[in-house]
Amino acid sequence: MRPLVFLLAALAAAGCDSALTDGQAFSATLSTDKTAYALGADATLRIENTGSVPIEFGPPSCWAALEAERTTGAWGEIARPDRPTCGGAIVVLPAGETSMSPPIDLDVPAGTYRLLLNVSDGDEEVRLSTDPFVVG
Repeated sequence: MRPLVFLLAALAAAGCDSALTDGQAFSATLSTDKTAYALGADATLRIENTGSVPIEFGPPSCWAALEAERTTGAWGEIARPDRPTCGGAIVVLPAGETSMSPPIDLDVPAGTYRLLLNVSDGDEEVRLSTDPFVVG
């Protein structure tokens, strides 16, 4: 599996000035434990802080968004009505550390999906995405 790496340096190249926080790089990867799942299976997310500052995020089992690839190639968010409620809980992941989520229910029809999660360094927030995976 090839995790998508989202670097704020890319934002800086696109005209944003948030590539560094206090002179230290903010970067992270988000990936799934598999590239294909059976119908009704659970996924586990791996969040890796590849930067040099702590990052924070809401627990993925509560806050991860699920998107499906449409026939047009565009992505659309899928409601997750059974996801747990975590209130204002925040996970802080130190630089260089990795966190694995509890199982995330993929009770969806067969198709191609991706999971997304907002992460922050305390100042800036970015939305990470997994590579697409197949259910079915």
